[in-house]
Amino acid sequence: MRMAAQYELLKELLNSGTTLSFGQNFFFKFYQAFILKDRWLQYINGVGTTLLVTAIALAMGVALGSVVALVRVQHQKFRQHNCLQMPPPHDISLYQKLLT
Repeated sequence: MRMAAQYELLKELLNSGTTLSFGQNFFFKFYQAFILKDRWLQYINGVGTTLLVTAIALAMGVALGSVVALVRVQHQKFRQHNCLQMPPPHDISLYQKLLT
């Protein structure tokens, strides 16, 4: 029996007040949700949109993360080159005079 014919039969059974078994009820609701009126195309379009948004968010996250990482690395390099370093031994007397 074709799916459309089976769906119509189950629809008539429901309209007459008959309760469907689990399998029949599952098929009826599945057919309504996916196959009837080509709704599966809407689901496919929704999955495509979801994947597109996910890819854009991933790209933005990688770009932002890279910028933050580069800023942190450059900041560390800047701090290492510009921090107070131990003076050469011949200048120690000058620092000792300044501290006393």
